[in-house]
Amino acid sequence: MDELMSMMYQLADGETAQVVQSIQETMQVSIVPAVVAAVLGLVICFFGLKLIRILAAITGVCLGAGAGLALSFAFGLQEAAVLAAAVVGAVLFACLGAILRRVGGFLFIWVLTAGALEWILMPGTLSFHLICLGVGLVLAVIAAILMDPIIIVFSSIGGGIMSGVAVSALTGLDLNILITYGACAALAILGMVVQFMMKSREVGKKEKRFSEAVKEEKSVETEVEKARMLLDDDLTDLDAGEETENNTEEK
Repeated sequence: MDELMSMMYQLADGETAQVVQSIQETMQVSIVPAVVAAVLGLVICFFGLKLIRILAAITGVCLGAGAGLALSFAFGLQEAAVLAAAVVGAVLFACLGAILRRVGGFLFIWVLTAGALEWILMPGTLSFHLICLGVGLVLAVIAAILMDPIIIVFSSIGGGIMSGVAVSALTGLDLNILITYGACAALAILGMVVQFMMKSREVGKKEKRFSEAVKEEKSVETEVEKARMLLDDDLTDLDAGEETENNTEEK
């Protein structure tokens, strides 16, 4: 808890490089964070669009908790109030992200892209932090407008970077920057291919269901038309029979 609070204070002071360094040192000491990062990165890389609501809810929890903690620090609240603010923020943002798909996509892509830029560039000045957040915000707005294809691309890249770096750290290959970059690029490309294939299959199934519904509707209309024609023929025969009887009676 103390380490987490210390990291929050460092982030509030704009010391992202120190926070990233602390996380990297933790990953070197214990394999648990690296394993978690690798698994989460692979999930985002290959199932980012499929699990967008769940990922958006998780992002909302982290973002809301961070916002609550930041406000608590800004107003100098005590520990109980800090915890309450973090919980309220986490619940609020998680609900927004999970229920409203477009809002969830916006939050997820913003945090993912801005976090990736912060991790890679490790800015040391406030202006550089704002640039990272601004770039992430622009990409998130684009994702909120175009949704599925942009989410696939960015989630594949973000998840590929996360899992590639984590796997390199686990295997001891992180000292070779080319291998790390190659692993990240390979995972990102593979993730895009897999996600676009799944999306294409999903669209194909929807089109098939729509086509079957149209065929069924046309079939019903055809049967109704046949029934109407048969009824018209019966009425015509009945009228013809009545006319014949009337002619016979007149004679």
